[in-house]
Amino acid sequence: MVQLPNKDFCHPGYCIPEISGNVLDAEGNPVNRYQVTIKLDSPVHGVKYCAVGDEQKMLQPGQFKFGSPDGQTFGDYTLTVVRSQGDPTDISQTYTLGMAPAKGQHTGIIFRHK
Repeated sequence: MVQLPNKDFCHPGYCIPEISGNVLDAEGNPVNRYQVTIKLDSPVHGVKYCAVGDEQKMLQPGQFKFGSPDGQTFGDYTLTVVRSQGDPTDISQTYTLGMAPAKGQHTGIIFRHK
């Protein structure tokens, strides 16, 4: 199950395009660090991975975040929960979302195990 994002249509030039959210277990608790990874596929930025709770990105358990490295929005992109970057076996459905070309934050996306 996925909860669609809050769309923060910030003003161009005043925010970095971002996609972020949480992965929760069946009870609603954040998954343990590095238990799963989010795979993002964007025609603008290609395939990117984020291990949930990645300490190098200063993320709490269960959190994932993708920032645009060049300030461009992500366009129509997909998100999938996978085992890891090294084992990108899907463990969720793939969800397709769209980001307007001049607007850029999708936050509050929630993947929850049913």
